[in-house]
Amino acid sequence: MSMPGYPSGRSASPAIRGRVLSFIAVLLIIVQIIFSVITYFLFPGIVPSHWNAAGQVDSSIPKLGFILIFLGISLGMYILLQLIKALTMLDNDPQKRQAAALILGLISIFVVLVGLVTQVITTSVILHW
Repeated sequence: MSMPGYPSGRSASPAIRGRVLSFIAVLLIIVQIIFSVITYFLFPGIVPSHWNAAGQVDSSIPKLGFILIFLGISLGMYILLQLIKALTMLDNDPQKRQAAALILGLISIFVVLVGLVTQVITTSVILHW
């Protein structure tokens, strides 16, 4: 894959791609934190946390708990994937290390993005956006 700023025929090193993917995941977490802080002040003290099949609220949670659950899942999964990535770096085969870093970087972005989108959708339902 050729990257902008590189002479044609050369591509970014796998290490750089891995760092870019990690950077994107961290940016998504920062966006989620900012979204959480902004929406925290819009929530009532207790917010719905579960709806039954009929769409009726059947469980509630304090707003801080709501925010911390979403942030905790995203941060926890990101940290877990980074630990797995660190373990894969112990392999002696550089191609396996590069492939693992790329795959785990993509999975990190996916997991954090799913958490952010889920939080945005749930928040929009709670706040009737």
